[in-house]
Amino acid sequence: MSKLLKAQQDAKAALGDRMKILGNSVLVERIPPKEIKSQSGLILSAGAEVQRDGIEMNKPILVRVVDTGPGLINDRGELEANVCQPGNIALVGQNSVLWHSTWAGTACSQEQAVGRMLDSQAHHIWADDAAYEEYCAAFQAGLK
Repeated sequence: MSKLLKAQQDAKAALGDRMKILGNSVLVERIPPKEIKSQSGLILSAGAEVQRDGIEMNKPILVRVVDTGPGLINDRGELEANVCQPGNIALVGQNSVLWHSTWAGTACSQEQAVGRMLDSQAHHIWADDAAYEEYCAAFQAGLK
């Protein structure tokens, strides 16, 4: 469990109903990209920024879900709960997340960035870090 996820859970438990994330909003933290070693021994940086004509591309990034709102009310008046849950790992477009410069009185940095996105902007979701690592190992084994 990340420090940010634990801190959010502790703060939420202390405040009870006095702090809520609304609607289909999802609070996330950036997961730092890992370097990947190719079969030939080259080290590929997954964090290389891609730009075209000075515009940063909407490349996919991994984020950890820290907290979520309850969901949205559909046309029939029923609550449709968010799919993302705290602790999930989600693949999202980099530009889908509105990154905060500060959160809860703490300055955010590139390494520990906190942001907000909508639940529907997650392209893939894994239950936790272990599920993501297991998926990567199985995928890589299937390529051999």
